[in-house]
Amino acid sequence: MGIYLFFYTFLESYKATYYMIYLIYVYTALLAIWLAWCWNKSKLPKPVIALGVIGLMCVQAGGTILNGRADAYKNRFEPAVAYLRQHAAPDSLIVGSHELGFALGFDSHFLDDYRLGLASGKRPDYIVVEEIYESRFETLREQRPGEYVALLRLLSQYHEVYNRNSYRILARNAS
Repeated sequence: MGIYLFFYTFLESYKATYYMIYLIYVYTALLAIWLAWCWNKSKLPKPVIALGVIGLMCVQAGGTILNGRADAYKNRFEPAVAYLRQHAAPDSLIVGSHELGFALGFDSHFLDDYRLGLASGKRPDYIVVEEIYESRFETLREQRPGEYVALLRLLSQYHEVYNRNSYRILARNAS
C-alpha cells in the first residue's frame, strides 16, 4: 500500500480528479490507523479526537452536498451536448472524451482521441475540450513536446463556437 500511495501521490504526473477513487481507500486506511493510534496512545483528550472526526465528516458531507447542488450533468454536460446535436451535421466527426459517447452514441461519428487525429489521420469537424482533454494536452506538452506543437498547429485550424461551464467546442475552419 505504501508503494501504491507513494507512486500515485508523488510520481504519477497525470493527476485527473476521476483517478482519486483509487487513492481514497489508502488515504482512508491511513487516517483510520492514525486515528486509532491517537485514540489509544496519544495524550490528546478523546473528545478532541471525536470532534476532529466529526469535523472531517462535516467537510465531506458539505462537499457532497455542494457537488449535488451544482448538478454538473444538467448544467455543464447537457448544454454542450445540446449544442452539438443542434449544430453538427449527422455525418460530422466529433472528437471528445469518452463521456460524450454516452450522449452522442459510440458510432463512426464520435471518437475519443485526445491527439485529435494526429496519429489516425482523421480530421474532426468538432473538438470538445474539457477537464480530461485539457489534462491530456498538458501531459503531451510535458512528455512529448514535438507532438504538442503539432497539436497546437492542428488546433489553429479550428475556432471556438461554444465556451461555457468548462466545456469548449471548437469547429473546423472553412477551407
